[in-house]
Amino acid sequence: MVDVDGNGKLDVVAADTIDNLVGVLLGNGNGSFQSAQTFPSGGTLAYAISSKDIDGDGKPDVLVSNCSAGGACGGGISGVVGVLLSYGPTSKTALHGSGSPSLVDAPITFTAQVTSNSGLVADGDVVRFYDGSKLLKTATTSGGIAQFSTAALAAGTHSIEALYFGHSSLKRSSAVVTQTVKKYATTTALISSLNPSLSGQAVTFTAHVATSGPQPTGTVNFFDNGMRIGSAVLNSGNARLTTSALGLGSNSLVAVYVGNAKSAKSNSAAVVQTVQ
Repeated sequence: MVDVDGNGKLDVVAADTIDNLVGVLLGNGNGSFQSAQTFPSGGTLAYAISSKDIDGDGKPDVLVSNCSAGGACGGGISGVVGVLLSYGPTSKTALHGSGSPSLVDAPITFTAQVTSNSGLVADGDVVRFYDGSKLLKTATTSGGIAQFSTAALAAGTHSIEALYFGHSSLKRSSAVVTQTVKKYATTTALISSLNPSLSGQAVTFTAHVATSGPQPTGTVNFFDNGMRIGSAVLNSGNARLTTSALGLGSNSLVAVYVGNAKSAKSNSAAVVQTVQ
């Protein structure tokens, strides 16, 4: 018996001669053990186990005596020694968000769950949340869980990483999820103040931009038969353009809301303005 994972609890290491494996049963510290983890013995007919720190890292390693490198045993065939270097306790981090895609300004909670092959993760261990290379939050574990909530992610695709920092006896680990944040959809409607109109007569076109999110702001561009004829800034959801320069005949007018950081772009249906 030896403490192979460095958590202060004795573990069982045994040779499996038939399957050429080394079995490791991590101890729970109360006389019971976890399910066996198996590793190749490095040869065939493993028959003896010993433990010693052979690489000088302060952790016990496992040496396995095998009858041969493979196949037959005995008759002058040299045996081989398999070496299993101990890497100590390891952690594993899992990360999930409360929902993707989400909308701009909608709160999102990211939950990191940290586990260890040597038992529970201590409360108060540091987990940092990143958006790419940008640090979003430094949190600490409670029952192996660390959480971070935000409503500040901009529209777009975000690579969110939870990095568990570990400590001297437990290695760090991380996990990444993709969070997609969408702008609020908008609809744009266009109306004419006078249709048909006379040549040279002023006509006002009003574009109304609606959404289920925050009131849209920004610019609306107006097009006549595909050519931009002007723009206007939204005021309480409306943008107006007055012109007396439309050509005779049928003019196909379209309003295009360019969008902003929270509201998506949208185009109106065409309004055919007849000028006589």
